Amino acid sequence: MNNLTKNKKKKYEKYEKNRDAMYEILASMQPKAIKNAKNLLEQYYPSDPANDNPSTRVHLLVKQLNRFVRK
Repeated sequence: MNNLTKNKKKKYEKYEKNRDAMYEILASMQPKAIKNAKNLLEQYYPSDPANDNPSTRVHLLVKQLNRFVRK
């Protein structure tokens, strides 16, 4: 997680559990994460979630939740 919390000086910020600003820190990376997850899922055809490794569908949930985020 530390490599995901880079500040503007390209130094790494210390990871803190339950950090209040974590959403803001990671928000700019969300589109790329969704794209990567979608591409991974498309590699498994037909999809078999019990045996696809690695596999995730959390991007589908994130896309739905984003509909409720105030901008």
